[in-house]
Amino acid sequence: MTLIELLVSVVVIGAIATVLAAAVTVTFRQQDSTEARLEVARWEQGLALWLPGDLTSATNVSAAEGEQPCGDPICSFGSNALLLSWDDGSGPTVVSYRYGPAEYGTTFVLTRVECHAGSCSSQVVLRDLAPPTDDAGNLIPWNPGDKVPDNVIDVTVPLLVTETSPGGSTDTTSRAQRVIVNVNGAPGNGGQNYSSTVSFTAGGSALGELEPATFSGPTFLQANSGCGGPVTLIVDDSGSIGGQIDNVRTGVRSFVQAFEGTPTRLQIIRFDTTSSTLGTTGWNKFYDLAEPSDVSALIGPTGTGGLVSSLSAGGGTNWEDALHRAFYSQNGQTYDQLGNPNAPTPELVVFFTDGVPTFDRLYASTDTSSVGPASTPSRFDHTTAGNSGYGTDFSPRGWYRADYILDQFRDIRTIGVGVGAAFSQSHGVNRSGWPAEPPYSWAWWTVPTQIPNEVFLGDLTSGGDPSQYPGGASGNYIKRQYSSSGGWGDVSTADLLVTSQWSQFGSALTEIALAECGGTLTVQTRNQAGQPADADITYQVGDKVVTTTRISKAGTFDIPLSGVASATVELIPQSFDGTGYTPQSWACRARGSDLPQGGSWQLLQAGSPGAGISVTVAADQAVSCTLSVSP
Repeated sequence: MTLIELLVSVVVIGAIATVLAAAVTVTFRQQDSTEARLEVARWEQGLALWLPGDLTSATNVSAAEGEQPCGDPICSFGSNALLLSWDDGSGPTVVSYRYGPAEYGTTFVLTRVECHAGSCSSQVVLRDLAPPTDDAGNLIPWNPGDKVPDNVIDVTVPLLVTETSPGGSTDTTSRAQRVIVNVNGAPGNGGQNYSSTVSFTAGGSALGELEPATFSGPTFLQANSGCGGPVTLIVDDSGSIGGQIDNVRTGVRSFVQAFEGTPTRLQIIRFDTTSSTLGTTGWNKFYDLAEPSDVSALIGPTGTGGLVSSLSAGGGTNWEDALHRAFYSQNGQTYDQLGNPNAPTPELVVFFTDGVPTFDRLYASTDTSSVGPASTPSRFDHTTAGNSGYGTDFSPRGWYRADYILDQFRDIRTIGVGVGAAFSQSHGVNRSGWPAEPPYSWAWWTVPTQIPNEVFLGDLTSGGDPSQYPGGASGNYIKRQYSSSGGWGDVSTADLLVTSQWSQFGSALTEIALAECGGTLTVQTRNQAGQPADADITYQVGDKVVTTTRISKAGTFDIPLSGVASATVELIPQSFDGTGYTPQSWACRARGSDLPQGGSWQLLQAGSPGAGISVTVAADQAVSCTLSVSP
């Protein structure tokens, strides 16, 4: 039906648009669903992206079920619910909203098919529509081309202007062109009803402008994930590691793979008598684990090589020098004082060692800045008689100076990982005279006080004092010890993970990484050269959204699992209009491996990557999915 006589010009968000002045009312009713609240927000947003703009542009409208925008198979899906057409000077555009059966299950969908300049594309904009039923609610046969059920989609074609204006009115029309979307959810627990109605206004009257807020869809929250940020892994590769260095390398690679694809920046500091940073001769280097080339640099393309292979056992054990590098710049400034975005203060520090310190920075250091305590309490002074010397025995002063550094940064979470036979042993603290500070004890004077090695590491990361160790207990720190029957348990609040089994080192690091990023879904948009797309692309999961940009290349959703092992969610790009890109393909990974399409993820609409994907996210995975786009 041609409605040229009904055209008026109005201002629509700052642009002049020629629109239908009468009212086109379209009502959609969703099938009952126990997830109605999420569906309401999800599919209202899908409609808000398309319907207002289409109606604003349209000069012709038809609700005839047999209408098709083209002769291609893509245009013959289901039946036409609403067909709109216009010509913007670059050629005719025809859009058909088509009702038809979903690919899976018994529900129906609404698909938007757009044809312009000889090319057609389609996208599902509304899911979980009710199937056709009779008056009694019984399912009835339905075929493409049949009438769209009025109880599902109701389209009101506008009348002439003279019939829509009240008698005697000089208005061109009594109201703006309007689409009313009714999404009726099923009752939830306790009989709550989650139905909702949202109005989209596209068009206007001769008497005023439309407010931009009229075009607003439902509110979506920016997703804020706890996954991501700067992480420093400190790795002991001293001589006592010996033949277990392969287990160390494998464990470090597992740590990288657990974070792979997430917005985590990882720095690896290795230490023996002194410390250095993996991958540089300079002081710091963080690797972006959302960047495939950085992951490959650390662990190699197959996860078995890379810079981690350079870890080699040798030298002493200098806890202080490693921690100094983690928290201070080379000139002794904190990283906050330095203000260099390439050298951030870590938000998490993981400190792995196979034994107690045997050196400190007063004896050996890669930096001569004077950061450190002005003096050492006598009970931590290793220079007195009765000790075998640096490098061959426990250094109480080395422990105290390392602890002094951490005491300046107790707001940053530091977790210790102790591995090997040393953590089933103890060390004596020898004194040749009365200690100058309490607690006064004969044990500190003439008898070596035997303190378990794990207490030294646990007290370091938790802020305790091993000189106050009461004996017979495991100290004032939260410890997790590997159990063959239950793994590591909850490590999210632990100060220390400890095991005598080197084969469990990798699982310890993986558990720490998953405590940060397990049960998350990260999305990126990359061009076909593998570079971040130079456009802002917004993605939606439930009522949360993230936006990827050329700079902020990754966005992460925390998936609520509510005590279950996994959950399947829908990851949906909101719109590519104006971006200059066309969706091409998806790929997903977790823990260093590709996830198979059709298994862990699948397209929501076959042949249409722009419609989004469904993804299964497990608690023991940080899933990352990348949408490849082309200009």
